[in-house]
Amino acid sequence: MAFRMSQRFTALALLGTLLGGTAAHAAPDAKKAPRATAHVDSADAAAAALKKVMAYAHKNAVVKPSYEKMLEDALAGVLGGLDAHSAYMDKKNTLETFEDKDGGYAGIGTMIIGEKDGTIRVDSVVKDTPAMKAGIVAGDAITHIDGSLVTGMALADVAALLRDEPDTPIKVTIRREGVADPLEFSLTRAFIEENEVGSALLGGDIAHIYLSSFNGTSSKDVYDAFEALKKEAKGHLNGVILDLRDNPGGFVDQALGIASMFLGPGKPILTAQGRDGPTNYKSDKKGKDITGGLPMVVLINNNSASASEIVAAALQENNRAVVIGDISFGKGSVQSVLTLDELIPGRKDGMKVTSELYYTPSGRSLQGVGIIPDIAYTDPAEEKRAKLRESDLENTIPNPGGPQAAKNAAARTWQSCTPANNYALPQGIDPIMLNDEGTPDYALQCAINYLRSETKYTIFAGMPPRIPGLPAPAPLP
Repeated sequence: MAFRMSQRFTALALLGTLLGGTAAHAAPDAKKAPRATAHVDSADAAAAALKKVMAYAHKNAVVKPSYEKMLEDALAGVLGGLDAHSAYMDKKNTLETFEDKDGGYAGIGTMIIGEKDGTIRVDSVVKDTPAMKAGIVAGDAITHIDGSLVTGMALADVAALLRDEPDTPIKVTIRREGVADPLEFSLTRAFIEENEVGSALLGGDIAHIYLSSFNGTSSKDVYDAFEALKKEAKGHLNGVILDLRDNPGGFVDQALGIASMFLGPGKPILTAQGRDGPTNYKSDKKGKDITGGLPMVVLINNNSASASEIVAAALQENNRAVVIGDISFGKGSVQSVLTLDELIPGRKDGMKVTSELYYTPSGRSLQGVGIIPDIAYTDPAEEKRAKLRESDLENTIPNPGGPQAAKNAAARTWQSCTPANNYALPQGIDPIMLNDEGTPDYALQCAINYLRSETKYTIFAGMPPRIPGLPAPAPLP
């Protein structure tokens, strides 16, 4: 009997191979399955079911798995199945999330973005880094890392592959527009300093503050940057530009702090709605606008997400700033991040779970919709790329307002700022006007022109002057 059974299994396995499929058969020690499927309705029942599955796999899988590996895989499946942003974090990712990275990381110095078709593209290259020295440029599509295909992978997973210890080797294969064959770069990772806040005084009277992400000290860093620029301008500032382009977000408390310092006391910033009900957040009752009410522009683009959108929406909807740029990413959710040690003593891995949706001061959800700028501008180079937004992600949470939410949001746009207009750089504007590729930063120029609102500089017909005392802009010819 046993002989005939083994012959049957062999025949089935051979048939599966010939047909290009996978052979399936009843396991020798499997009990007959009940006709009715047991419904799991409690954590204890789910744990009991998982325990039996793991025990069976541990005993019968041809490649014997460890219980630790099965637990990690189970956690990744459970959390990753919740929504697009809930996830299991291994020890390395948890450590990077919770520990100070000494102002930087070990990598090659590229900022990457994901596109709808799964392409991983270099959005920008940090100066004086292995990537820039090797000749990798913005627009390059990364296809392989150390020989493994990365197209279609999650952006965070690709970023993790690019990072490791300093002085470790890495091979990156890219495809470049106009070049037929793939290009392969052999690099050595180096420590890349992260300057979260950059600042410059433009034309002697406009403060430009760039924030690349929201870390644990961002609100203090932005405050210090503004105070330094005010001192440099000898108290004669006429406008402020808060640049949140390519800022993926970060700590929500820092977003609240930054919005608060520009809004003044008691202004609504956001409402967070979780399982326990809504929580309203307002600016500090005793706080003040650190600029004294100076005209203000917020710059955003497709890669401005989460905490960036919280700040931009709060300043826009409180009529504190004009938003210029492209429609933002549309991440209207907040994740709770914790180490598993809080639940299972001794664990060093972690998890993040979407615990709240947030709403802007007017009560709108940005989930899957994003911020519609007051003045629309998209870099021509970006127009050629397939932009990835929250609504394109798999398993994303739908906007509570349904399809009508996007239609309602679109009503905010005033007019477009296009390269067809005159972008001659006004005298006295610093070289920061030029981006890393050596071309004019048109979006920043739009912001400066809007703040100045002088006839020879303006490109916006019919808009009110944002700096008191300056003449209204002349109509476009």
